Amino acid sequence: MRPNIFKQVFQGSATPSLELIEITRDSRPELIATLVGRDAVHKTNNDSVENIQKHRLGGAAFNRTCFAVQSEGELHGAIYVHKQYTPIKTPADLCGNVRDILETKSTFMGDAQPTSFILYSITRLTQMKGAGDALIRQLHAHVSENYPNVFLSTLSPLRQPVETDKYCIDDHLITVHDWDERCVVDQKAFALSFLMMKMEGVQGVHMGKGAIIADIKLDGDSVGKHRIMVNYFYNSDAGILAENAAGFRAAKGGDILELASGELRQETQNILPQILNIPRP
Repeated sequence: MRPNIFKQVFQGSATPSLELIEITRDSRPELIATLVGRDAVHKTNNDSVENIQKHRLGGAAFNRTCFAVQSEGELHGAIYVHKQYTPIKTPADLCGNVRDILETKSTFMGDAQPTSFILYSITRLTQMKGAGDALIRQLHAHVSENYPNVFLSTLSPLRQPVETDKYCIDDHLITVHDWDERCVVDQKAFALSFLMMKMEGVQGVHMGKGAIIADIKLDGDSVGKHRIMVNYFYNSDAGILAENAAGFRAAKGGDILELASGELRQETQNILPQILNIPRP
């Protein structure tokens, strides 16, 4: 049943046969060298084989790893993963600071079992159409089958420029006339109201595949001011992903709220109607 559902979720992503592989610190240096300087999202510690090995790779027993899709020995796309080991009781517990991931070394965790896989950077390595879709699809299947109790979430930048009479978002920066005077809930509500416009590129990538908005991290990059990251959560059930993806394609304005976590909706329910000029729930 699952492959058919995934075919619906990833419509139009037919690609030549691609194999999912895990790249660890013990992988061939020439394979790791393919990744050097190729991270389109985060440049930190991506400048040499040694730095990638120390900070971004590990393997099954480490808190960092990398998955890629390949055909005939050529890598077409790679995605970096940070593993959490602390309990995840609410979306707020999902990892929220990418700078902490990028600047610390990969750690040996032994037999400890992760509670979440955080996808913090995906990179296209060739121009093969659909490779990114295939990578996320195969990684989702791998995690669902081998780590059934693990949460699969992204830590993605909110960065699409947009200007309105209410606020401006420009490369992680949200500017509101009285932003610094606003509380965390207000700030989250402004960010969520922007996502409801369906203008953010990264949002389209993940919600178009069925992920939901689990949480918004206001200091997710720890660089500059008001740098915002989003946890997009992938349910392990492919049927739910298909329903969510269809809902996202059809959603207009406030409909997006149905694709946000209950915790985030509840947290912002008082201020969001004021921003959007809609009735309170």
